[in-house]
Amino acid sequence: MNKKMKTTKVLATLCASAVMVAVAAQAQTALLYDTSGGSSDYPIDIGGQNEFAMGFMDTMGGDFNLTSVELELGPGSSSSGGLTISLYGDSATDGSFNGPGVYLGMLAGSSNPVNQGFYTFTGNIPLQYGSVYWVVAASSMGDYTWMGTFDDNNYDTVPWGSGSPSMSTDGGATWVSAGFNGKLQVGVTDASVESVPEPSTMALLALAGAGLLTLRRRKQRLGVCCPKWPNS
Repeated sequence: MNKKMKTTKVLATLCASAVMVAVAAQAQTALLYDTSGGSSDYPIDIGGQNEFAMGFMDTMGGDFNLTSVELELGPGSSSSGGLTISLYGDSATDGSFNGPGVYLGMLAGSSNPVNQGFYTFTGNIPLQYGSVYWVVAASSMGDYTWMGTFDDNNYDTVPWGSGSPSMSTDGGATWVSAGFNGKLQVGVTDASVESVPEPSTMALLALAGAGLLTLRRRKQRLGVCCPKWPNS
């Protein structure tokens, strides 16, 4: 392999490494809240005037967005679509669990879970450190179940008291505490990593680009034919 081919290979490797670093940085996610490890299944009715919510607090610090929630759902007596999973802020700003308040957005996912299992819903909603949020399940058409648990000693990552369940029987007008927990995972992504590339990534891209430009100019001086760039 001659010197020029070796140089080209090295520059191509630098470009590929920079892209891989950038993709890895954007893919960094964390599990903020998890009650999916409970062992006792309890079907919580969702549909009509019956809504159910699980509250959690942003304890991550920094600049994070909620990007996914995973719930164990199943069909009810008349599953015909219309299920929605939404994020709400707390009804107060005292840092405690008071029930769903300000609507923040609907998450994308299945509106008709016909088989019992874990379903993922996605979004990109900014969170504020120390604030309480609520994942609310509702259905204007069919009836569904959010599988819950009474087991408060078998959570994957959070102890009892780190979150709070709440239920409504009047379409979300009023909320009362529930004695069971819906199985839920909340995933977040570091928004600062997504928006600002790491310095090492920028350095790799700059080095590779400068090298490719130098190599092209050297070929032109030597009279070696090479493809023209657009508008050159």
